[in-house]
Amino acid sequence: MIMSWFTQPPGKTFSSYYQYDTVTKNFTRIRLELNRADPDGTFISYQTERFVGFSAKRYRTSGKNLRRWSVNEKNELCYENVALPTSQPNEGVRTYDCSLPMTRVHQGRGLTNDPILPEGIKPKHLALLANETFGGDEDATIKLTESNAGDAAVASALQGRVCEILGVPATDFPAITDDVIIAKLTSQVKIIRDIAGDPSKANVKDWLGEAGRVMAEISARIGDGLPVLNEELQTAFGSLQLAIDTAGRVQSTDGMGHALTEISYAETAVQQVIGTIAAAQREAVASEFSKARDALIEVRGQVTEWQKIEVSYKSLENAGTIEDYTKEILPEYEEIARPLCPSRPI
Repeated sequence: MIMSWFTQPPGKTFSSYYQYDTVTKNFTRIRLELNRADPDGTFISYQTERFVGFSAKRYRTSGKNLRRWSVNEKNELCYENVALPTSQPNEGVRTYDCSLPMTRVHQGRGLTNDPILPEGIKPKHLALLANETFGGDEDATIKLTESNAGDAAVASALQGRVCEILGVPATDFPAITDDVIIAKLTSQVKIIRDIAGDPSKANVKDWLGEAGRVMAEISARIGDGLPVLNEELQTAFGSLQLAIDTAGRVQSTDGMGHALTEISYAETAVQQVIGTIAAAQREAVASEFSKARDALIEVRGQVTEWQKIEVSYKSLENAGTIEDYTKEILPEYEEIARPLCPSRPI
């Protein structure tokens, strides 16, 4: 799932845009604040894996206090072993994010649902820029302007990046329609979704390969330690091997669902035929066949995970308008009462 939010520095300077993929942990920050003391200027920063949490409390994030931070077995960012919330945050809370908690934890400004943005720039444009970074194999930073650049320079840099992604001249920025932008956003999400599902997809292929290997090994051992299969069992084994081979060529979760149905039918047929052979033979064949069944159990688990991943992107992938898309990744936050005395002062 992709989520995003804005934070607001003090004063009337530009807001920062954050975007986070809860599946892959890809994380992008677009810092637009000018006149900061550091030399980094305005930039788009992408990190392949980042752990994120939110809190209205102001926790210490430096020096010896870094030892208070950790990431638990669920990949949740924790302070003093308590996981920070990761759901869509409320206005006023702060972002805490890190790659290695014992090295550095970044504390963002307070969240806002009324960001200050450069002339002509909207959340849809920043989502385009962030989406384009997602799925990269390495951390990367794209500098936009120097820290002392003017407002117009920041706007121009962002507009140029948007036009580059859409494949149009920079002078065409004012003519870019929402239809063009939503088409690009949803196509980006499809790519992000595919990348997020790749590990589960690879695991499916590996376990299908293991099941196929076991089936081939059983067939090769017929007459050499295993009983010779009767014609009915040979047919059932052949059908299952064919179903496994067919599933190995499937590239989508929809297709894999159908392929697993065919595997289940063939698997049941093998079990039924095994139940009809002599007891001495049945034990030997069933023992070997159980290895293939174990592999197929793993296949089903990985397909379920793959399907869950795809579902988490579905609403964005199917968004028909900019409003629909923005509502999914950037809901309006509820304003919270800020604590008068932060429990952990910086």
